[in-house]
Amino acid sequence: MTAVLAHSHSKEEQQKLWGSVALLIYMAVWVCSLISPLIVIGLIYLQCFKAAIFTTLLMFSAHVPNLWPRVKAFREFMGSAFKYFQEGSLRYEEEVDTTGTRPTIVCVHPHGIFPLGWGMLTTRPEMADVHFCFSSVLYASPFFLIFCKLIGKPNPADKKTMQRLMKERKTMALIPGGFEEATITTNNADRVFIKARMGFVCYALRHGYCLTPTFAFGENRCFMNVQGAWRFRLWLNSLGFPAILPWSFPPPLPYDKSLNVVVGKPLQLPTIRKPTDSQVEEWHGKYMVELEALYNRHKVSSWEIYYRLPATQETIHCGDCAHHRNPHPTHTRHVRTRARRNAHSRTRSTPFATAVALRSHPDDLHRATQPRGLSA
Repeated sequence: MTAVLAHSHSKEEQQKLWGSVALLIYMAVWVCSLISPLIVIGLIYLQCFKAAIFTTLLMFSAHVPNLWPRVKAFREFMGSAFKYFQEGSLRYEEEVDTTGTRPTIVCVHPHGIFPLGWGMLTTRPEMADVHFCFSSVLYASPFFLIFCKLIGKPNPADKKTMQRLMKERKTMALIPGGFEEATITTNNADRVFIKARMGFVCYALRHGYCLTPTFAFGENRCFMNVQGAWRFRLWLNSLGFPAILPWSFPPPLPYDKSLNVVVGKPLQLPTIRKPTDSQVEEWHGKYMVELEALYNRHKVSSWEIYYRLPATQETIHCGDCAHHRNPHPTHTRHVRTRARRNAHSRTRSTPFATAVALRSHPDDLHRATQPRGLSA
């Protein structure tokens, strides 16, 4: 299958200065937005009352409808962040439909520390009519919401919003792996947190949507991430908080080797108003097959050598979440604590290897051999 090349640049075309500025704005807004209440408290403590009032009003303005319109020039400037990398590309195996004729959910993997591949898609003109859905915690954080409104069409990834957009036949994009996928990021392997994420599949079945697998090659190499303490960090994720421990040089900018994003061919799901558990699991399995196939098709392109990963001996813990009975698209809150004594660590010989599920007892944690390539 030949993918349409929408963007490509080489090391000679790198614009690291402007890319660095755009990335720093993105990261600063993200961090300041999460700690915005602390900023107001700090200003009051320093007796900067006018600044505290202004900041508070700015925070409230983020949720006023139609107050912050999209600015094309700002979106194009933020798109320059992509040229921070020495090499970068964006490929589409099939054009993303935004007319409502064949609506889809663009499922972006992996999350990474900061979802740079996802961020690049938000700045693309051909994705201007796509509704980008993300964590309700981030959506509630005011500065980041204003930032996203200036670029595209942000929405919270909650049940009410997803159902409304699907009834209107809107094309959406989300990161199914959520904060958990960010937590398990490592530069030694491509990991996705997908095996227990079935909520978005259930929604797609109810409304007859397509699922479009998308993979950002190089996302896991942008930052180093401390490994371990999985139980505690995934517990923080279940509360809706990120639990990443990243570093890079020079901080806080990512390593600039390469970032290559591929948007795959959509998988058409049937319309089943009340899908059963087995139907959700069946189509979830088909989606994982499509994601694996996309990964395998494009890992042998021009950046193959850079991503030839050695086999490693690691422990990976992924939350085993309840699915469509409470089908939150990102499933960060509903984690089963029931022990499964017989479900020991499993591996497969394919690059799309299994991961070890999070157990309810320390004795249920096992070590697993991680084959090279993509792990779920």
